Amino acid sequence: PYGMPIDMWSLGCVAAELFLGLPIFPGSSEYDLLSRICETIGTPPADMLGRAPNTNKFFTRVDVGFNDSSSSLASTSDETSSSKYKLMSLREFEARTGKRTAMGKKYFKYTEFSDIIASIPYKASTLDPSDEEAVEEEKRQRMVERSSFYDLLTGMMEIDPSQRWTANALKPSGRCFLMRASALTSSQDFPMKPKQPLRKRKPSCWTFRSATCTF
Repeated sequence: PYGMPIDMWSLGCVAAELFLGLPIFPGSSEYDLLSRICETIGTPPADMLGRAPNTNKFFTRVDVGFNDSSSSLASTSDETSSSKYKLMSLREFEARTGKRTAMGKKYFKYTEFSDIIASIPYKASTLDPSDEEAVEEEKRQRMVERSSFYDLLTGMMEIDPSQRWTANALKPSGRCFLMRASALTSSQDFPMKPKQPLRKRKPSCWTFRSATCTF
């Protein structure tokens, strides 16, 4: 359902795109989008999937022991339950739908959210390289800034909407990072570019809105 949590998710997607220069989830189809989200952030919790009306379109329910530690499975919050969900493979999904599924290009070398954020080069320093103390202090500040920005993104893009940050949680530090996100890197530092201009791509955050209503 639409509400503050999905708006916060959208804001997180916009902030991530300002920082990366590319959509964090450039899905070409609902399945492509969900697979990227599960791969990057994690599979939605099983109790959340259990309430969704169209979970069976994209996920399979499996019965395994609660000691199974596979990261690709979403388990229920009840530790005694053996019900888990797993995102279908591309082959399984296409076999069920009976048609080919559009899969977009992957622009990032890494798949984990933290690795994607950490892999973006820092903006070139303007300090005198001979001033070692100033250079080290700048490195420290940049590391703290990058870590804080990642923490901000993970709060806004928590997969479980009931655990996602609210607008009140952003008041102490959110505005600072949203205003400075585009300044943390320079455009020439981005290692990969899409073949099409970004303005021709459908914004990833709005794509996710449609996906949340269908799975």
